[in-house]
Amino acid sequence: MFDQDMSLGNLDQVTNNNFDPMPVGQYQLRAVGMDLRETKAGNGKYIRVEFDVIGGQFEGRKIFDNFNVINQNSQAVEIALASIKSWLIATGANASGELKLSAIESLEGKSFMAKIGIQRDKSGQYEDQNTIKKFLAPASTGQVATPAAQQSSVDMCEHAEPKKPWEK
Repeated sequence: MFDQDMSLGNLDQVTNNNFDPMPVGQYQLRAVGMDLRETKAGNGKYIRVEFDVIGGQFEGRKIFDNFNVINQNSQAVEIALASIKSWLIATGANASGELKLSAIESLEGKSFMAKIGIQRDKSGQYEDQNTIKKFLAPASTGQVATPAAQQSSVDMCEHAEPKKPWEK
């Protein structure tokens, strides 16, 4: 057993971590970490980005996204480049010309608004998780963390947007 009985903290001041997905809606985010990784097949590379929610009830919650920047599937690369371009525009960065890794790295810490959805795993193997459905241009943003609470739970489960090729 323990040699002494020391205090480890006040449990009344600790909230239980709830990792259920946040409601669908618009949230302010910022990238807080990213790295270039090799695909499982070893024939491509993707950028893994960790985003934090800024402000509101869900401040500090994490959302992760992958951008397939080198892949044998040209459609996967096209989707990734379109998403990165939208992300650049959402932060007010230059979104034209040749895309370099340094341009993506420069996005770390810059805030932007995004439409967040819920990705459901139809296989039942993984928990539901939040995903960035759309990076919002500065003119199309609303207030921080405005979940679509008025939607029915059925609406929140259904997404008309297609899955990315690598999510199949």
